[in-house]
Amino acid sequence: MQPIGGTWFVSVNNSYHTVDIRRWYSKPCIGSPLKPTAVGIALTYPNWNKLKNAAVRVETEIPALVAISPCWHDSQIDLMFCDECSPYHKAAEAAENSNTSDNADEH
Repeated sequence: MQPIGGTWFVSVNNSYHTVDIRRWYSKPCIGSPLKPTAVGIALTYPNWNKLKNAAVRVETEIPALVAISPCWHDSQIDLMFCDECSPYHKAAEAAENSNTSDNADEH
């Protein structure tokens, strides 16, 4: 399984001859494994090849897309708060803010 951005991963299943592009999630508890969602698609090898050919055609017809590059961060903190590279950080922030506001209300 390889990450392709955000919560999306791609994997190859040689038993069923498919390439699976799927969104995954993680429960908020520490050490929780990633689990697949129903959001995604499993493409047969011929359909995967058609998708790759279509992507080449899109790049040819829309040259500006070639300028898109992966994230680059100056520090680990930047990486941790990047929505693309660490898509689950907002849930942790929301939980922390909720706990902080609950404690403030008590005083």
